[in-house]
Amino acid sequence: MKRRRTIYEGKAKILYEGPEPGTLIQYFKDDTTAFDAKKRAVLEGKGVLNNRISEYLMTQLNAIGVPTHFVRRLNMREQLIKEVEIIPLEVVVRNVAAGSLSTRLGITEGQALPRSIIEYYYKNDQLHEISRSSSAGCGKTISCASCWRTRSARIPAGCGIPRPTRRWTRTASAAISAE
Repeated sequence: MKRRRTIYEGKAKILYEGPEPGTLIQYFKDDTTAFDAKKRAVLEGKGVLNNRISEYLMTQLNAIGVPTHFVRRLNMREQLIKEVEIIPLEVVVRNVAAGSLSTRLGITEGQALPRSIIEYYYKNDQLHEISRSSSAGCGKTISCASCWRTRSARIPAGCGIPRPTRRWTRTASAAISAE
């Protein structure tokens, strides 16, 4: 097998130089992390499953006219993809309390949630997990003022994520109390 040049290695994937200019090979790893990568484990088959889920989602998006980086699945762990500039965003959907959610909200680990909680994170390993907004907390809006107050202190100045303004906070609070 020809040795490929590694372009990038993250917690869940490795990107290798592709066979043609402007392409990459994306390899899905079995590694898993929690608590901002402080807890690590290997979950056998995770990479295979993530490859198939990614293939399915990208194919569905392409089918409705949303362009993606996906070209084709190469094998059980690899995809051929187009080299693109990414939006560094991580979307976490939680149906069971675990990890940092349990810690932040004081919910027992393993407890089923009454509804899914969706969290958005700005991906930057130097800044760690910086939550931009979440459906956790009050449950009435995706980024309500009281939820922002607890999270805005975690966003370092100059990281590119705008902090909520006082005017926005008052408007959001009024809209939440009116519901």
